[in-house]
Amino acid sequence: MIIYADLHIHSRYSGATSEKMSIGELLTFASLKGINLLGTGDALHPLWLKELKEAFEEIPGTGLYKVKDSSADLYFVIQTEVGTIHEVKGKARRIHHVVLMPSLEVAEQIADVLGKLGDLRADGRPVF
Repeated sequence: MIIYADLHIHSRYSGATSEKMSIGELLTFASLKGINLLGTGDALHPLWLKELKEAFEEIPGTGLYKVKDSSADLYFVIQTEVGTIHEVKGKARRIHHVVLMPSLEVAEQIADVLGKLGDLRADGRPVF
């Protein structure tokens, strides 16, 4: 099987992202583009995480998910982006980390920890 993946996307909860970005839209446009493995984007955002939990069913033993009652040949991996800021020689530097998680439960655990350091509702791609 050939895998065509996009593992770095964002939900409508990230700044500068379409408000139309829904799970249904992801299904439609991934299919049009021939993508069969897609990152969820913004899995730490509480509202998006809730939507993911309601829409997905886990494929046991794989770390992958499918949309419930969908016949689409599209699999999802739980994914987010986290930004970090640090200083080097007096200049601020930003690093964007794409984080893949093995399950929605792990996403909840990470959100619990990072939620103590910042407001995860503020943007789909939190910065620390």
